Amino acid sequence: MDSEVRPARRRLRAEDRRQQIVETAFTMVAEKGFEGLRTRDVAAHAGINSATLHHYFPTKEALVEGVAAHLEARYRHRRSPELATDEGAPAAVRRLRQEFADVAFFWREDQRTWAVSREFMLRAPRDEAVADLVTRLNERWCAGVERVLAEGRDAGVFRGGLDPAAAALAVVGALWGSIVLTRPTQERFAAVCREIEAGLTGEKK
Repeated sequence: MDSEVRPARRRLRAEDRRQQIVETAFTMVAEKGFEGLRTRDVAAHAGINSATLHHYFPTKEALVEGVAAHLEARYRHRRSPELATDEGAPAAVRRLRQEFADVAFFWREDQRTWAVSREFMLRAPRDEAVADLVTRLNERWCAGVERVLAEGRDAGVFRGGLDPAAAALAVVGALWGSIVLTRPTQERFAAVCREIEAGLTGEKK
């Protein structure tokens, strides 16, 4: 019985250790950027030696991939507590508004996640491996928005001639760009979201 239990315990410990290393690296990227990410410093902050860190992440690139996966998981599993509860709105519109609320939540309330996202975006033009990671993250984000738009179009909520794939790119670009490029007030960002919604529904001003 003991021989059957012990391997499971080792696997659990290994999984926890791997997660600890990733979270430590994530925090360091948020605070110091990629330029300040050094594996020996990650090991020191995690309370392990460099050999242990390299057992889980043989290269710095592998560690960066781990940070990217952690970033994606945070976006996937954390949502704004300000849920879109307007029961009078169609389901597709509520889901779109939830997307707006989630972006605003990470921007205002989860500065670590937002800072790491920004670091990935800034490094992508200079690092092909990071660019590939960013592309995958954005493709998944766009795919989620595209599903909402396609369902809304088919339900007659969004414009009949809407191209969901192209519109999803436009929505994601507008949300990200409006914050990164201009750092708007909350009121201004809300106005951007209303304009996006109006453009998708064909609402006349």
